[in-house]
Amino acid sequence: MGITPHPEHSEAGSVCANGCHDETTYQSARRLSKNQEGFAQRTCRPHVPDLVCAAVAPPSSRSEPPPPRRRNRTRQRERMLELLRETDRHPTAAAIHDALCAEFPSLSLGTVYRNLEVLAGLGHIREVPVPNGATRYDGKTALHHHFVCEVCDAIQDVEIRMPSGIEERVRRKYRLRPKRFRIDFYGLCHDCVDRGSTPSNH
Repeated sequence: MGITPHPEHSEAGSVCANGCHDETTYQSARRLSKNQEGFAQRTCRPHVPDLVCAAVAPPSSRSEPPPPRRRNRTRQRERMLELLRETDRHPTAAAIHDALCAEFPSLSLGTVYRNLEVLAGLGHIREVPVPNGATRYDGKTALHHHFVCEVCDAIQDVEIRMPSGIEERVRRKYRLRPKRFRIDFYGLCHDCVDRGSTPSNH
């Protein structure tokens, strides 16, 4: 879009009341507008000290907000992470879906699984495999271990110091390079012990 001159510019050498001081300035701005068509729009503006003509950035250069669908997906993932960090129950994907479906009516179980996969891949959560059961998820990423009940599938965090040198012994004996390790304990939780349950009764 070219420049729209004020009527005061109709004669060469005239001075515009809006601050364009002479024909040279006006013609210079006009040439710049013509050469940069599509990249900048120039127009005479009301007088501002030390400002003759102001450039307006084209709309395409302005940052646009993400589309609603993407914002919704991002919010769903954030809520899953928040939920996992607020609980120590190590929920399954189905339990997470049940907890969030009222807030996100269109949320599917498949979407929950995909988002949990992404969060685990980024290191924001941990997967806790359970024998004969669905994978559980843990929002606590600091080093700790787990006790898994073989009767009720309850999972409890176990925060104890492990014998030092385990990784070094694995490195020397098996010529491997472990980066981290996790120890899971299996047996009966205190509730199942109190009830007299045994794994064979499950």
